[in-house]
Amino acid sequence: MDTIPGVRVIRIILLVGAIFFAISAFALLIFPEAFIELLGLAATDALVWAMMLISVTLIALSGNMAMVSISASQFGVRIAGWTMMLAAFGLGAFSLLVPAEYNWFNMSYAGVGFGFSIAYFSQLIRSFKGN
Repeated sequence: MDTIPGVRVIRIILLVGAIFFAISAFALLIFPEAFIELLGLAATDALVWAMMLISVTLIALSGNMAMVSISASQFGVRIAGWTMMLAAFGLGAFSLLVPAEYNWFNMSYAGVGFGFSIAYFSQLIRSFKGN
């Protein structure tokens, strides 16, 4: 049972994030060209390979996020929360820095990244305040 406020919610955010990343990873592995085109980039062999490699790391990240959400100590959940808050912010920022014109897809991905970052941040602050 979680006794620190916010930790239970961070566990939920981690699990939802794990599901989001897993879906993205498998879509990226199966349809890398479509993902690249949705970002507004030209699909080259090198970029397709890089996206497939990223998908494998996202699968690993998804599994780790799920396991932390289920079995980590409260301290471990908070550390994972800080890590994922920064990673989610990076996802949002780099989605805006894509070397292509803005479109609905990269703006949506940025929104998802910033949304997760804000969600983690709000619960991490709550866990320090104690309410």
